Amino acid sequence: MKLLVPYLLGMLILVQSCTGQNPAALKATASPRRAVKASCSSMVFEGQVLSKKNILNIFDCSGWSKKYPDLNNVIKNASDTAIDGTLKIFNDSFFSSKEKRKTLYEVVATAESRGELSALSTLLQKTLLEH
Repeated sequence: MKLLVPYLLGMLILVQSCTGQNPAALKATASPRRAVKASCSSMVFEGQVLSKKNILNIFDCSGWSKKYPDLNNVIKNASDTAIDGTLKIFNDSFFSSKEKRKTLYEVVATAESRGELSALSTLLQKTLLEH
């Protein structure tokens, strides 16, 4: 009985302190995160991996569009045939088998972790601007 009174008072204070609170308003707009998820689900990893559409999806999904904005803009502004034609040999050479594709992905991941993708970015920008 001695513990019952403090317990009841504690519960009463707890219940009283929780009443009258309003939850935060829910956001009704689509967030950029949903847009990124859409680009991630649209990526292709077999066949013409380096098509213009797929490259832009990869850039949006990975965050590279913000990390390499100049390259992203060059790709967006280049014609589909210029990019697809220029990168066809890469698609045929590196994405024709799972082993070749895995090796290339490992090289790109290693270069990114070392911060060496900016040199590749500059080279691709110059190549795409010439076409």
